[in-house]
Amino acid sequence: MTFEEMKLILQSAVVLQRETQTSLANLERITESNSRAIQAMLDQAATDRLKRDEERIEHQRRIELLEANNQILVNTQQGIAALLGSIDEDRPTILRKLNALEQKADSILSRLRANN
Repeated sequence: MTFEEMKLILQSAVVLQRETQTSLANLERITESNSRAIQAMLDQAATDRLKRDEERIEHQRRIELLEANNQILVNTQQGIAALLGSIDEDRPTILRKLNALEQKADSILSRLRANN
């Protein structure tokens, strides 16, 4: 092997080493970029998870409030039904009073007709 051949081999090795270093630098930049992207995705996933947890807590609070309000409505409805039932049982309703007045008026009118 001649000196020139050895020199060419050495130059080729140097070029190959530079290309390898360039490729390694490119791979390192790509790896760092991918690492930043992955970290950003993980951060976003954590943020999304926290937001969902907060929304779930708020949703649960609203459901509990709705259930409490619903129970109040049910109790109120039951109270009104009991009150109306009590009014019907204990005292004559307005309709009954009107019916009684109508019957008395009819009775008076019948007696007046009979006397005429």
